[in-house]
Amino acid sequence: MKKVIHNLIDNAIKFTAQGQVRIRAWNQQTGEDTCDLHLSVQDTGFGISPELQVKIFEPFTQVDSSTTRRHGGNGLGLAICRQLVELMNGRITLKKPARKRLDVLRRVAVHPVATGT
Repeated sequence: MKKVIHNLIDNAIKFTAQGQVRIRAWNQQTGEDTCDLHLSVQDTGFGISPELQVKIFEPFTQVDSSTTRRHGGNGLGLAICRQLVELMNGRITLKKPARKRLDVLRRVAVHPVATGT
């Protein structure tokens, strides 16, 4: 999960020349011994066209062809994030409108911690 968080934050900072990057994390109890962990990364960068929003998690997808020249990379970061999140039984989504907001959801087991007296 650390790699996913790092990549999402790095992308948000990289593609936001002005404005802000907002990171939120919270948990939501879903059962007696489970909870959902949520992470949201939102930026005020130039956004993603509707055509690319449906392909943003596919390998080798860039927002535009000049992205590689300006920022480096090969368009694998979000595809790898998606694979990692899905391997952890979670999901990653791009929220609309075109301003970038990536949300990660992962359900985890919660184990009570014994406290000594």
